[in-house]
Amino acid sequence: GLVRDDGVAGLIDREVLHAPTGKERADEFQVHAADGRSARAKRQTQGDRDQNPRGSRSGPAGRRAEGAVAGRPDDEAQVLRTNPDGWGRESAIDVHEGVDVGIDVGATFTDLAAIDAGGAVLSRKVLSTPADQSEGVAVALDAFGAAPGSITRMAHGTTVVTNLLLERRGARVVLCATAGATDLLELRRQERASLYDLAAHHPAPLVAPADVVAVRERLEPDSVRMALTDAEIARVVSQVVERRPDIVVVSLLHAYADGAHERRLAQALAATLPTIEIVCAHEVLPEIREYERTATAVAEGYARPAVARYLARLGDTVVQRGHPAPSVMTSGGGMRTAAEAA
Repeated sequence: GLVRDDGVAGLIDREVLHAPTGKERADEFQVHAADGRSARAKRQTQGDRDQNPRGSRSGPAGRRAEGAVAGRPDDEAQVLRTNPDGWGRESAIDVHEGVDVGIDVGATFTDLAAIDAGGAVLSRKVLSTPADQSEGVAVALDAFGAAPGSITRMAHGTTVVTNLLLERRGARVVLCATAGATDLLELRRQERASLYDLAAHHPAPLVAPADVVAVRERLEPDSVRMALTDAEIARVVSQVVERRPDIVVVSLLHAYADGAHERRLAQALAATLPTIEIVCAHEVLPEIREYERTATAVAEGYARPAVARYLARLGDTVVQRGHPAPSVMTSGGGMRTAAEAA
C-alpha cells in the first residue's frame, strides 16, 4: 500500500508513547486467559454431567483427553472443529499430517492458528521477541507441537515494516532525485502539517537532506528536456559512494512514463556498489504524483534490508524444524514467497 509520512507523529504519540508495555499486556492476557479457562472448565463439567451422567469416556471430555495435543492440558489451547452447522465442539487437532498454519507477529504477541484436513482448528499465543521476531515464531511452533513434515503450508503476517517506520530503525538511504525536485520529501503536498496551525510540524523525512543527491536530467511526460549524460552519471555515483549508504533509491521526474534514466543510473550504481541494493521508484510505484512515488520508494528502501534479514532468519528457523518456508502476506493482501518478499 501507499506509505506516507504525514501520520507517523500522531501514530507514535497515540500508539507507542501512551501504549501499555508488553509486560502489562502479557499480565492482562494471563488474567483474562485464566478467567476464561475457569469459565470453560465450569461449562464443560456441567455439559459432561448433562450428556454423560454415568462417567463414560465417550463424551466430549473423554474425546479431548484421548486426543490431547503433545501431552498438553486441553485448557491451554482454543480448539474447535467445524461441522455443517457451524463451529462445533472442541476437539484435538491432528498434528501429524496435512496441517495448514498461519502465524501473525505483532509487537507484543505472536499468534499461531492451524487447521487440519478434518477441519479442526487450534491456536497458540506467545509473547513476541522484538530483538529477533523469528524467535517468537519458533516458540509458537514449539508450543503447537507439529511433527516435522506435518505442515503442508505456512502463511505469515507481520508488523515488522510498521514497527521500523514508527521506531525509525531502518536503513540509511541515499536518494538520487532530479535537480530542482530534491525537497519533495520535506515539502510533501504542502509544507504545513496543518493548514491553520502554525505550530504543527511534519515528522522528519526518512532521508536526511544531506543524503539527497541532485541529478541533472529532466524528462517530460512525452520527451527528454535534459539528457542524462555519462559525465553526470559518474558525478552522481561518486557523490553516492561518499555517503556510504545501506541502500540507494533512484526517483527521477516522470519516470512513471519512461524509466530509462532511472535504469541507466541504477545500472551504474550497481556496477560501482555491487553489495548495495538499488531501488528504482518507477518499479516500486509506476504512477503519476512525484511525492507519493518518491515517498513510497524511500519507505521500501528504508525497510528492505532489515526485512530481508528477518525473513532469512525466519526461513532458516522454520526449515530447520522440518517445515516448509513460509509465504508472506503483502500490504495489498496478496501472498509472496519469503524470497520474493525479501
